[in-house]
Amino acid sequence: MKKIYSLSFLLLAAFTTKAQAPTPDLIHYKFNNTGTLVTNYASAPPAGTATGTIMGAQTQTGAINCMGALVGTGATSTNDYVNTNWAPNLGSGAWTISFWTSNILQTTSTYYILGDVNSGGFRVFTGGVAGSGNWILRGAMTDVYLNTAASTTPCMSSFVYSPTLSTVVGYINGVPTTTVAQTSMNFSGTGPFKVGGYSSSNSLNSLGLMTDFRLYSTALSDADILNIYNAGTASLSLNVSGTSSVCLGTGTQLTASGANTYSWSTGAATNTISVTPTVTTTYTLDGAGGTCTAQTTATVTVFSLPTVSATSSSSILCVGQTASLTATGASSFVWNTTATTAVIAVSPVTTTDYTVTGTDANNCVNTFTMSQVVSPCTGIDKHFSNELLTAFPNPTSGNVLITTNVAGLKEVKLTDVTGRAVTQFETTDSSFELDLGTYANGVYILQYKANNKTSFIKLVKQ
Repeated sequence: MKKIYSLSFLLLAAFTTKAQAPTPDLIHYKFNNTGTLVTNYASAPPAGTATGTIMGAQTQTGAINCMGALVGTGATSTNDYVNTNWAPNLGSGAWTISFWTSNILQTTSTYYILGDVNSGGFRVFTGGVAGSGNWILRGAMTDVYLNTAASTTPCMSSFVYSPTLSTVVGYINGVPTTTVAQTSMNFSGTGPFKVGGYSSSNSLNSLGLMTDFRLYSTALSDADILNIYNAGTASLSLNVSGTSSVCLGTGTQLTASGANTYSWSTGAATNTISVTPTVTTTYTLDGAGGTCTAQTTATVTVFSLPTVSATSSSSILCVGQTASLTATGASSFVWNTTATTAVIAVSPVTTTDYTVTGTDANNCVNTFTMSQVVSPCTGIDKHFSNELLTAFPNPTSGNVLITTNVAGLKEVKLTDVTGRAVTQFETTDSSFELDLGTYANGVYILQYKANNKTSFIKLVKQ
């Protein structure tokens, strides 16, 4: 018997810890899937938006920092875009939009990266009136420029609308760079809201990258925006959680987090693995996210089970007598009598098995069963007389000859002082030899049953 040792651990790879960025409630795309489905990691995604769909030839095979990324084509947004399945319904309420881009083409030609033509033409694009290397947010509102943010290198752009202040604040890499007063705002329409494209205009430029797209129904603070930026620039942080210590024979689960893909030293490629080590074992985990990789280890300590044992103060009891049973080898004990002490008193009326369960300091468990022999003790003096049963030589260092004058079938059982059966058999012979040569030195009890009577004789091995 065994039990899990309930001590858990959390191991971190030696990499920078990501800042705590607020989780978007509407849309959060990390572009870390394969194929055309894009998981929405938002805390309360609107109905039907649990996944987005990549349309056309765009893919999610790129990377910005340690994040997967959408890869653009520059083709018409009629075909190439990410369908969020969301119809904007924020009206004049607060909102925040944030995203990372890289490899943005420096040109006066226009390329669009998000928007909904049916929501007052709400959109973000570069080129054209925005100018090369700049983003402009345009719609049923006053234009907001983020100059230099449409860069060839990784850059995070954010827009925060506060109806209380009637402003949109623009941020570049977590730093507020522009504040534009708004006299009206209407972010509502029939959708679908597109990411990586807008209406039928040119979509995200060929080989352009976009990731960590976030849409909130609240106006985030400067600190929130900075935390999002810090999270996006952090190195990969690889974590392993699970049970750090187990008892022999017990399994546990190790769960990895912090990366997009995982590879364990067991050969598993899932984030959670089940292991049942027989000795203390260290497991190695490799993780990857975007272009970043990390490695860490998790050690599971294996505790041996306690060696539980029990002995009786008397190897044989007559009916009505009492014996003390003493358990050893653990810190606490529970008997099948429900007693919870190491020493218990028993007065069985027939030969009875007693099982004790011991628990050690590591919370590991093992059991031991012993037999308390009971005799009616009727005419016991006669049964021990040489007329019925003899043993020679006794003590012995090897063979001992057992002789009886009782005819018929006889049941023979040899037990040690704990009541554990060493050997047992049936015979019709009036004499037979027992070889005690391989047994440990000590006292043994020969139980001999014939014609519904049981006799005992003590044998000493020396």
